[in-house]
Amino acid sequence: MTTFPADTGKYGRTSIVSPEALAAHGLESGAYAELAPPRAAIMLDHRGLAQRLLAGREATKVPGFFGDTYLLAETGGEVALVADFGIGAPVAAVMLEDLIALGCRTVVSMGTCGGMDPDLEVGDLVVPTGAVRDEGTSYHYLPAGEPVRAEEALTARLVAELDRRGESHRTGEAWTTDAPYRETKEEVERHVAAGVPVVEMEAAALFAVGQVREAQVASLLVVSDVLSTLDGTWVPEFHGDVVGDRLELAFEVALAALR
Repeated sequence: MTTFPADTGKYGRTSIVSPEALAAHGLESGAYAELAPPRAAIMLDHRGLAQRLLAGREATKVPGFFGDTYLLAETGGEVALVADFGIGAPVAAVMLEDLIALGCRTVVSMGTCGGMDPDLEVGDLVVPTGAVRDEGTSYHYLPAGEPVRAEEALTARLVAELDRRGESHRTGEAWTTDAPYRETKEEVERHVAAGVPVVEMEAAALFAVGQVREAQVASLLVVSDVLSTLDGTWVPEFHGDVVGDRLELAFEVALAALR
């Protein structure tokens, strides 16, 4: 019988490789900037979005090993925009680990998701409360069967800000998968029947890291594509104007919640 991870007794043990050691190495070698770490960060899972968001903003780009990090001047450098580090659970978890090691302990992950619930349309906003673990990374942090949840207080602030703006939104668990090209009609139907409205690639790992590292981690997503449970078709709109505009709105909401 195959188990995952291979060593199911690893939980609670000390890792040889650590983000704290990498952070120290980065500072000593000059790869990291000698700047006060941001108090909070917004991680963008949507490639190219940072350039659009930063077009009218003053920000300081700081060096690091993974991704691009920008300290937002409007927050006094207390909130960072972190982008272009790749997609998927493993790289997102590494980026989050590095942020936490540097002293940033409040993070909103922001990006796109596939709408599975028939009521969802492209551009709809979704605030995940937890995730269905169908990837590999989270299982190196928490045992199988243990639920992963978004941090409640930060999630509540995102919801409150959406309500304040009069923006409709959905909440519920997200299905996190490592294999977007292997999402089948049968799986979509099963998840929708269980009340899971969307699918994406990072939430389970990010929430697991947050729980283990005792950091505040939440997520705010925009529906960018629709998976039909009726005929098994897929309609992608990742680069449409509606998705871009709603991602900008989601960023403003996340920034307000972090302030």
